[in-house]
Formats: sequence, structure tokens, C-alpha cells
Amino acid sequence: MVFHLLSTFICMAGSFCFHWFGCRSPRVYRLLRRVDMSSVNVAMIGSFLPIAYYMFYCHDVLSVLYSTVQVSSFLILQTFFLQDWFYRPESLKMRTNIFVMFGFYTAAPCAHGFLAS
Repeated sequence: MVFHLLSTFICMAGSFCFHWFGCRSPRVYRLLRRVDMSSVNVAMIGSFLPIAYYMFYCHDVLSVLYSTVQVSSFLILQTFFLQDWFYRPESLKMRTNIFVMFGFYTAAPCAHGFLAS
């Protein structure tokens, strides 16, 4: 629970910094936009890991499997957030698809957990 709350706090802090200070200059905007997107990613992983831990508490292999895949995708997404091409208008559809896939992957273990119990 603490991990989830901490990740949510990081998300809110990153979004606050972006929306409060992002209008200072184009350079600051680009930097804080990366911080904002990265902090949203931290909140997503912080919301998923406690679910995987508690839902598969008695199934160590499944818990480790789902958590490992989610953390791996989190790290890949973090590298995308640091790239300039990721924020170009032509990348909007790809950005949207990435977040939708990340969300579906979060829902898949939950559905598995509910169906298995």
C-alpha cells in the first residue's frame, strides 16, 4: 500500500511541476513534459505491483512472472519518454496505443486472478 501511495505522490508532484512551471520556456517545457510522462508511468507501475502481489500471493511463479513483465515494460516505456521523437505530433497514435496496451496488460492478470479463484 505504501508503494502505491508513494508512486501516486510522485505522479502528482511531477504533474504539478509540469503544469506550474512548464510555461517558463520551451526548454523547461520539454524537460518537465518528460518528468510528467515519467511520473504517470511510475503511478501505473505503482498501481499494478500491489495488485499482482496480493492477487497472486499464493502463486509465487505467477506473481513474479506478471511483475517481471510489467517492470520490463515500465523500463522500456521510461526509455521512450526520454526520446524527442516520442513527443512529436506524428507519434500521437503510437503514444496512445502504448498506453492502451499497458492498460490492457494490467487488466489481463486481474482477469486471470478472478477467473482462477
